[in-house]
Amino acid sequence: MAICTFHTLCAICAQPLGGSSDSIGFPDLLPMFEEFGEFYDSCAHAECLRMWHRRDEFVAYFNAAALRANMALMLVVGEDGSVTFAKRST
Repeated sequence: MAICTFHTLCAICAQPLGGSSDSIGFPDLLPMFEEFGEFYDSCAHAECLRMWHRRDEFVAYFNAAALRANMALMLVVGEDGSVTFAKRST
């Protein structure tokens, strides 16, 4: 899983995460991250991910890659559009 720090750049807006604790880190799923390479071992502001026009496409792609990698986690989109990790049901 990526380590998100004050100086880490958001994979969506390319701005530093700053002091925001409202960010999400992504694991290094390469080579599964061919389509969304900017998310390889990276972080994003939660709000950027929530509002991103490719959010649903990314979540579906991430979940398929995580399943191929036998990860126990998956991304879910909440009713408000927020994206969080959840344990994959077996």
